[in-house]
Amino acid sequence: MLQIGESIFDLRNAPGFVNLCERLKTRDLGATFFETYSARCFWRAGYDVSVRLTTFRKKEDFDFTAIRGNLTVNVECTALEEKPFYEKTFSNALNTKRTQLPNDAPAVIFVRIR
Repeated sequence: MLQIGESIFDLRNAPGFVNLCERLKTRDLGATFFETYSARCFWRAGYDVSVRLTTFRKKEDFDFTAIRGNLTVNVECTALEEKPFYEKTFSNALNTKRTQLPNDAPAVIFVRIR
């Protein structure tokens, strides 16, 4: 709970902060915490973070952008459920998530294996 609170506090002035709060209220807390924690990692590394609105459209539906100087990085976060780990499951998740990211900028996919 402390890490959730610290992450929310750190990101409170980020554009799209209301989108993050909405996710925390309506979605799985573990998955949303992972998104929040990932955004905080970029923020602590000196990036400006902008939390995106969920669009449900390919190439536009990722979690946040991280910007530092002229560099914009699009970021998608996902968590694999608690079940036996298979390499194919991991590669399938990456392939699915990459379709959510646009092709016009660098991108990062954070994967949490529970």
